[in-house]
Amino acid sequence: MLMLAFDTSGEVCTIAVGRDGAVEAEYRFYHKMNLLRRLLPNIEHTLSDTSYRISDVEAIIVGVGPGSFTGLRIGVTIAKSLAYSLEKPIYGVGSLDALAWSVAPAGTQFICPMTHARADEVYWTLTDTSTAENVAEYKVNSIHEVLDTIATRNATVYFCGSAALRHAETIKSCLGALATVGNSGTSHPSAWGLLTLGMRCIQKGEPDDPLTLAPLYVRKPTPVVRLESGELKTRGVIR
Repeated sequence: MLMLAFDTSGEVCTIAVGRDGAVEAEYRFYHKMNLLRRLLPNIEHTLSDTSYRISDVEAIIVGVGPGSFTGLRIGVTIAKSLAYSLEKPIYGVGSLDALAWSVAPAGTQFICPMTHARADEVYWTLTDTSTAENVAEYKVNSIHEVLDTIATRNATVYFCGSAALRHAETIKSCLGALATVGNSGTSHPSAWGLLTLGMRCIQKGEPDDPLTLAPLYVRKPTPVVRLESGELKTRGVIR
């Protein structure tokens, strides 16, 4: 089965083409807030590099977050539009899960994929390498709250993702020898991670509804929070 997969949860977009879970092409680009304009042309470019057309795609895999609100909204909307127009199944996969699957366990008991949210906050979860299942829900917390939670397990943890590199010194200071922080190559979900999770979903026979699939935001977007609290109105933004 020919799969088209992409993840738009972060500042770097990953596009992948693969058959039965095997990677045939991967393209990553830093979209610089131009994702809406660049995503479809780069999807077409990646497919053409493998001599495929969009009509050849048999399944759509999309990272649903958590991550950038704007990026996820664009990516999920385009994935749903493609699935609907092509009449092909669509499968939403967790962006943090794809990130965890993108790295080798390196002999550690847990993998903690972690991406930047805002200020010192991160999106994160914790994956048990022995079962390949998450032992913590998707959350957004301060880096210190995350490390305090993980420290109680007293186990080795492999940290990956853009936020892990950003907070590498803090992680090592808190957990010492129990922590391993990945390099820049583990900052974003890879083609292998996306396609592997997509293949698992396909094998389970659980496609998502292209009309109702939604991004996994974890928390409300900041503008919505400010609107609900009345902050925007009191500042005269809304009249």
